[in-house]
Amino acid sequence: PVQSLDWVALLNWACTLGFGAAAAFWFYCLVTARVVTARLAPTAEKSDPSLGIACQWAMATGMAVMFAAML
Repeated sequence: PVQSLDWVALLNWACTLGFGAAAAFWFYCLVTARVVTARLAPTAEKSDPSLGIACQWAMATGMAVMFAAML
């Protein structure tokens, strides 16, 4: 029975690393969106997309932490 649960640990590691990578990606998107918005702020009157990106980053970070806690 112990051998049959090795796939669970492998899947848990994969999810932890996957959501960690997603969190890094969304953090990069957040930083670049803030820089682009700051540069275009005087000329552009569009809404700031960084709140939605920050929410995606927070969700991915939370999932990575949750899966890491279950290791």
